[in-house]
Amino acid sequence: MKAKLLTSLFVLAVILCVCSCQSKPEDLIIGKWQMTELTTNSPEADNPDVKEFYAEMAKTSESIFNADLTCVNTVNSITTKGRWTILADGKQLHIIDDDSGSKSIMTIESITSDCLVLTTKTEDIETKTVYTKVK
Repeated sequence: MKAKLLTSLFVLAVILCVCSCQSKPEDLIIGKWQMTELTTNSPEADNPDVKEFYAEMAKTSESIFNADLTCVNTVNSITTKGRWTILADGKQLHIIDDDSGSKSIMTIESITSDCLVLTTKTEDIETKTVYTKVK
């Protein structure tokens, strides 16, 4: 009987340890991220010039998420600063621009220690961005 109780307690302790060691999106997002891919279902997306523009934007865009909930985003050589938070059970990233006060809401499709996939939807247009963590 003692052996079963000890075994059960050990299994419970292992499960609790594993669950508590899993990283939360708030912890995983902290750091510097380089955009590696930008896709959209916009009607203009099939235009070769637009495809080239998106490819170039992906090469030159990055986001830095700090532990103090501030962020710096650079897109096409334009840098903005703001504040970030993750809501809705780790499924939404909200960024408020410091200068304009505008709010961006993105769905977190997936986040790991080295890959972040975000989507935004405006009416019928969905945009997906993929980021790789800069080491």
